[in-house]
Amino acid sequence: MELSKYKKMLFVTSNNLTTNPRLFKELQAVSGKKEFIGFRLGNWSDSIDKGTELVSLRKYYLDTSKKSIVSWLISGVVEKLAKRLYPFFPKSIKLAAYATSKRSFLLHRFLRKHKSIPEFVVAHNLPALYPAYKFAVKHKIPLFFDVEDYYPGERCSLLDKQLREFLMRTLLPKCQEVTFASPLIKLETEKLMGKQYQECAVVNNSFFSSEFSEPLVTAGGKLKFVWFSQNIAAGRGLEEFLAAADDFTDSIELTLIGNAYSDFTSKLLQGREYVYINEPLLQSELHKKLSEYDVGLALEISKVDINKNAALSNKIFAYAQAGLHVLATNTDAQKLFMADHPVLGLVCGQTVNEMKEAIKGLIINKADIQQSGTERFEYSKRLAFENEIPKLRKIWEL
Repeated sequence: MELSKYKKMLFVTSNNLTTNPRLFKELQAVSGKKEFIGFRLGNWSDSIDKGTELVSLRKYYLDTSKKSIVSWLISGVVEKLAKRLYPFFPKSIKLAAYATSKRSFLLHRFLRKHKSIPEFVVAHNLPALYPAYKFAVKHKIPLFFDVEDYYPGERCSLLDKQLREFLMRTLLPKCQEVTFASPLIKLETEKLMGKQYQECAVVNNSFFSSEFSEPLVTAGGKLKFVWFSQNIAAGRGLEEFLAAADDFTDSIELTLIGNAYSDFTSKLLQGREYVYINEPLLQSELHKKLSEYDVGLALEISKVDINKNAALSNKIFAYAQAGLHVLATNTDAQKLFMADHPVLGLVCGQTVNEMKEAIKGLIINKADIQQSGTERFEYSKRLAFENEIPKLRKIWEL
């Protein structure tokens, strides 16, 4: 099902398509002429991003790295100056945006000169909101914003928290409509805004069902765990899981897929021979590869910040859609999700001992887990992103 009413649409983000899969799915869902404005990030994601070509999509990339030394210097100075000035001008939306991220300044500068006028603009991530708002006002077109995370609830300084709250309070009411990435992100936003968004949709972080292969039916051998993210780093729940998994090295193996931080691998993965590292993959390749495993790990830690407790990451949907048994830590968002879909797996606590008990139970039930992947795979088709498209149709087809 495609959205086809509009002839030209503009999507804006402070990331690229590889690091913003939510926006990429929206682009895949719409036909007609599409324009995308984002960033080259100067890291592993840039090369993978070359595989995100779509029909009728024109992409514009700005540069955040020192390769573009003039822009890098100017935007850095603007961000620092805005942070210094904002406390003296606390009602300035422009200062708040520039102080939040230098990418906001770079996007605003680019959009002021952008000649192609769409019928509407969709912004993703907070640094893109102000530039997209100014562009929409200038050209008198609708602006939509996707609240992917609860931005003030992410771990940040007090000033950054104030900036994010101010931008959301000021600019969300100026959007034609907003969407949310989870029910609890919507709830936290409602608390901040002092209003309910009953008419606004929660658009799940799921994927198109065609990207997944039916899981391999295996029997015996070690129980195969998998975890993926953009970066393999500390603070993601892996430390606790590794400490728990060390007691079961004869019965399990763990594959980590992503960009591995050297300090993390040197400190935590040395000597753990049951752990395997796989470099980042194209989304399509990753989703096919997941069918090789038994258990997918969604190891969010509530104490990290409010957003971690409220967010539903794309990995929990990917594991489910690949037919894996999901082991999810008991953040409020994941508890709610797993309570709605108990067939998908198990919720456990966030301590080492609680994870040990969960692993022990999974090993005991290994045969059932390995043989019931097709059942989970078929069940999860109801979660697929094609089922989210009608929500976008209702929102965008005014």
